[in-house]
Amino acid sequence: MKREPILDCDVLVLGSGAGGLAAAVTAAAQGLRVIVAEKEAVFGGTTAWSGGWMWIPRNPLATRAGIREDIDAPRTYLKHELGAHYDADKVDALLERGPEMVAFFERHTAVRFIDGNRIPDFHTTPGAGAGGRSVCAMPFDGRELGPLIDKLREPLSVTTIKGMALASGQDLAHFYRATRAPKSALYASRRLAAFAWHKLRYGRSMHLVNGNALVARLLKSAADRGVDLRTHAKAIGLMRDAERVTGARVEIDGIVHEIRAARGVVLACGGFPHDPARRAQTFAYTPSGREHWSAAPLCNTGDGIRLGETVG
Repeated sequence: MKREPILDCDVLVLGSGAGGLAAAVTAAAQGLRVIVAEKEAVFGGTTAWSGGWMWIPRNPLATRAGIREDIDAPRTYLKHELGAHYDADKVDALLERGPEMVAFFERHTAVRFIDGNRIPDFHTTPGAGAGGRSVCAMPFDGRELGPLIDKLREPLSVTTIKGMALASGQDLAHFYRATRAPKSALYASRRLAAFAWHKLRYGRSMHLVNGNALVARLLKSAADRGVDLRTHAKAIGLMRDAERVTGARVEIDGIVHEIRAARGVVLACGGFPHDPARRAQTFAYTPSGREHWSAAPLCNTGDGIRLGETVG
């Protein structure tokens, strides 16, 4: 296999879901040189197929709406929900840094959020909230991505109307009421007309919602900050200098590149829903690894876990 000259960066991110792109944008915002390597032909991973909602108690959108709560309330809720799996350090990291994360992306990137101020927690256990603990990416006009729109994973077809995705909340509610309420009928008609034009003109919907909007906004932010975004780029091994990971060997369009990362490598490759062997090894209820199937993209095969295992 042909090898090309070494590429250099400060941070190499493997994977392009919300975690990978958020890491890339954050590093680039600090002035670092960043490469994102995505093994698929499109960016977005499972995030692009997801609902896109994030549970972030005490977030700025809730605070601006007058919803204020002490950190002990969501902490108590998680203690009751997680039981023996409760990890105080990780929980506090989420509760303390989550609001800072939302504020950072609002201030420094193209990511904008809608609030979940009327969405309660799932269970009424102690510490549960009646709202104000969730955020989701605001709908996004895909045309703002320019040519990058062609490299954005489209929504999961079965969750759309012939390719038109609906956002939870008022968007979905209007479609439910379209045959009973004139206002909703007008709203649905306008959405359908816009979608028809987008399909005719662009081949896909340009009104992006849910996890697809989150990925699009992160891609826009990454491109704006000069992140080197690569598709068809599969990591085949990590590079080491003694105990330190210094980069990765990445096959890009069939050519192996050594990418040196001065500051570090981020493994943001997702989980292993489509790795039957590891599923069988990990979960007692699926002894063959095939008893349950996942709606995650088929490319989600645990690559990052295997790479991590090679360096301990």
